[in-house]
Amino acid sequence: MKNTSVLAKVLLEERPLRMDGVTYFLHNGRISACPSRRGRYKRMSDKVVEASNRFGEVRKFWSIYRMAVSDLPVWKVMARETGRMRGDLLFHSVNGGYIDPGKGVSEFDRFKFAVGVLDAPKVTEVKRNGWEISIIWENGREWAKAGGDDVAYLGYFYGTQPRAPRMLPLDNICRAESRLQVTVPDGGEPEDTDLHLYLFFGSRKGDRFSSSVYVHA
Repeated sequence: MKNTSVLAKVLLEERPLRMDGVTYFLHNGRISACPSRRGRYKRMSDKVVEASNRFGEVRKFWSIYRMAVSDLPVWKVMARETGRMRGDLLFHSVNGGYIDPGKGVSEFDRFKFAVGVLDAPKVTEVKRNGWEISIIWENGREWAKAGGDDVAYLGYFYGTQPRAPRMLPLDNICRAESRLQVTVPDGGEPEDTDLHLYLFFGSRKGDRFSSSVYVHA
């Protein structure tokens, strides 16, 4: 047993005391001890570093996405529907695997611009003429979770800018019209730049949304 002067000092000062390579301290009213010098932390594995970098990239991407959709509460609404997590965490869960550190979206066809409980559009035709885009969707029967006045939204990426989501709100186009024709801003890009498009719908109240459908043009 260590000499009583050491123990007395710990009890009186109530702070750690280092002596002969050992640190003495009070824990739950008892004197405890541990080595004063501990081994260095092990270097993080490549897998841990990659996961950390991906998490940081998705957080940055989420901030840009929110500005692009003007805080349209798509993910917040779906998180509330599921009752399992916040909107930003749901976004990360769904899209995190398709957003690469330092690059942005790597798999446009698997990325979801929106998720929701409304019926997603069933796209039947897509045409592009320069920056003019025409999309036709099926609307030949009543869907279980859809309304003819659901508002259309079109998210998009330029193929050269995978870290910059954008969106066109189409307040004058509803689900019942079965088609849209819009001009996508050129964004300073050449006319033959790939466009990755995401069509989805939302209720007039903005309290329910559909999942997005991916279209390449």
